[in-house]
Amino acid sequence: MRASLLDMIHATPTRFLKTCHRTRIDGLATASAWDNLVARYSETHRHYHNLTHLDRMLSHMDRVAPDNEAIEFAIWFHDAIYDPLARDNEARSADLFTECF
Repeated sequence: MRASLLDMIHATPTRFLKTCHRTRIDGLATASAWDNLVARYSETHRHYHNLTHLDRMLSHMDRVAPDNEAIEFAIWFHDAIYDPLARDNEARSADLFTECF
């Protein structure tokens, strides 16, 4: 069963927007990046790297490294691009981060 955004506490659009705002990322780029991430992490072939996984990682981050934008962006984008047969998902996901911002 896939969790909806309403079931999540940490992986929310408000949190993402606030993190982008703190780092002075443009609002239009932020909204576009959020839509992109939600679409990617909601892909039907994902069984693990999905929005629930992000929520758990952000929850853990809040306990051990709160208010760390670098770690938070790494979490949001760490497997945004996910092809189960590819070996370069992380590199392509890092490229996506630079394309978004």
